[in-house]
Amino acid sequence: MPPDPTPAPTSPPVTPGPPPTSPPLSQLGAAGSAADSGAGQGNVGGTTASCPQTDLAEIAVRVRTSDGTPVQGAAVSVSGQGLSGFTGSDGVHDFGTVPPDTYTVVGQKDGYSPSSGGGVSAPTSQTLAAPAGTSTQFELMLDSVMTRLAVHVQRADGTTPIEGVTVSVSGKEWHGVTDANGNFDFQEVPPDTYTVVGEKDGYDPVPIVALTASQTQDVPAGTSVQFILTLEPRPQCFAQLKTRPVDVTVAKLVGATHSFWYVKAKDGTEYIVSGGPSGPPDKQMLNEWKDSDLERAGRPDRVSNPTWWDSGTSPEICAGVDKLLAAVDAWPQDTIPYHPFSGPNSNSAAHNVGDAGGFSPSRPDGAIAWDEPVPKP
Repeated sequence: MPPDPTPAPTSPPVTPGPPPTSPPLSQLGAAGSAADSGAGQGNVGGTTASCPQTDLAEIAVRVRTSDGTPVQGAAVSVSGQGLSGFTGSDGVHDFGTVPPDTYTVVGQKDGYSPSSGGGVSAPTSQTLAAPAGTSTQFELMLDSVMTRLAVHVQRADGTTPIEGVTVSVSGKEWHGVTDANGNFDFQEVPPDTYTVVGEKDGYDPVPIVALTASQTQDVPAGTSVQFILTLEPRPQCFAQLKTRPVDVTVAKLVGATHSFWYVKAKDGTEYIVSGGPSGPPDKQMLNEWKDSDLERAGRPDRVSNPTWWDSGTSPEICAGVDKLLAAVDAWPQDTIPYHPFSGPNSNSAAHNVGDAGGFSPSRPDGAIAWDEPVPKP
């Protein structure tokens, strides 16, 4: 009987090793910057590395500005594949695995446009081959085209800023308030033609062509354009009828008073407006004058004298003050005879110029001949 056959030698069991790995997509950016072999509309270049699944390809996209800053929130998609998403804070979006093929990736974001950096075309789309078993990253460039509207509001002297001005953009719901330096900026504004308006209570635009100051300018993409608006404080005028006792013995006995005006004009100048006799005692004439020296020595008509009537202070009073002062300037000096008791006298003159300004206070106590008309020469 033949001997038993010698058993065949056996080999030890084989433990499978880990499959080959490809570098993560987050590491592909450096390789993409070095590569300049991308096919498609630009020469920005994509990157390709091995893919774990040898029968599929993996694709991702990075979007950045021409200076290399990642663009977050860019809408990216693969043309004709139904794949889309948004870039993260690193400017990258991973589409995952796809069948090997040639793909076009498109990127866009509101306020951004295709850009060129360093003379290299920077497309919003790129077409690259994604071979099986590889990871391919597409590289896109977009730059912000948003603008800044820098608004400065100042007085007519060109140096004094105005704080607290409400500024707005016509046709938009954009508004703000100027700071202590008269400035307010509208940030991240799309390029267009804009009209910026400024207004503040108590102020008028210069020149006064409307109720608000405004300026219209073209604002190109990616620029900062300054709008300069000019406002001036609205004039604040007043008219006060004042009285004082007449310093004449006979007049004192009857309690006679002398009336005059204290006014403020729209240029800010304050005047004492008063009338009285001029000339020799036997031929006195009733004259009227204005004086901006409110504390002139020797003159009894003072700002501190009692106020009989006050118009109040407002811009609306300015027109009346202008007319009152014009009547004083047009007064026929040395032509109207003066009569201290029967009139016309200083009270008659105060009534007359007040009427010219549209001011109609009641007759002050002791104002003799208040209603006596002043004859025209």
